[in-house]
Amino acid sequence: MKKLLMTLALFAAPTVASTVMAVQPSLAATTISKLGDLTDMQKIVADTLALVEAGKTAEAELRIADYEKAWDANESKLRKLDTETWRKLDDMSDVALSTVRYPTSTTDEKKKDLSDLIRLLDNPML
Repeated sequence: MKKLLMTLALFAAPTVASTVMAVQPSLAATTISKLGDLTDMQKIVADTLALVEAGKTAEAELRIADYEKAWDANESKLRKLDTETWRKLDDMSDVALSTVRYPTSTTDEKKKDLSDLIRLLDNPML
């Protein structure tokens, strides 16, 4: 009976884990990150990326400003939690902010830098 239960547990665990990740992809990153829950900032960057993809450059610039305000408002708290991780995110944030705002940046450059920032926000330990 123990072997049967262990076998079932081994087969069920990956299914449960993949279901949780499909429903809440940032859950693992949030629990791993020493910086805490970054989902609000992830959403802002994702919104910005969607606006860039839709060709709404002016709206994307406004939305990325929301990210900058949120990042700056949490700077001292986040930096105290994990200075090294905060620095990586801060550097990547600066790149994405500049690219979105720079008038001659291409859509592909904006998409790449925003996607890179989203990936780092999803898993700051990279």
